[in-house]
Amino acid sequence: PPVPITKSYNQIAEDVRPSVVRIESSTGVGTGFIVSPFGAIVTNAHVIGDDLSVNVTLSDGTVRRGLVLGRREAVDVAILMISGHQMPALKLRLTGRPKVGEEVLAMGYALDLPGTASLTKGMISAFRPAAFGSLTALQTDTPLNPGNSGGPLVDMNGHVVGISTAIISGAQNINFAIVIDE
Repeated sequence: PPVPITKSYNQIAEDVRPSVVRIESSTGVGTGFIVSPFGAIVTNAHVIGDDLSVNVTLSDGTVRRGLVLGRREAVDVAILMISGHQMPALKLRLTGRPKVGEEVLAMGYALDLPGTASLTKGMISAFRPAAFGSLTALQTDTPLNPGNSGGPLVDMNGHVVGISTAIISGAQNINFAIVIDE
């Protein structure tokens, strides 16, 4: 059964925003999210390119240097680390994969607009096996734009179900996230 909705959009935005970071690399700007209280961050490999370190802006505007710990271009995933203690880490939904029709929200630095990360909503449209190397893509109609890449796609409890990864230009709201449980 679907996960019961326990939070409002506003509550989810307030809970998720402190964990969402802006990543600036030599190739442009994208999004990432903190997954450990010690400063580990998940993003897309295409967000960081070939850089060994990137600038990471926290939700409060603090800029820290992020060290790239690893990247796998074949599945478009990267991990970086910033110095930190008691960082606001997001919870990952690793069991009970969401179902088609479940509502989801994306947060990220769309178009690198000034200010805080933006929140958009949609639903899960389909799952596409082996779309990112061996990883499954979660197809969603949640609005994503350049700059959202690497940001979290969350369920209605604020738990990460995917990593926002790709948009289909010229299509009507066909966007993809890497399923987090893989």
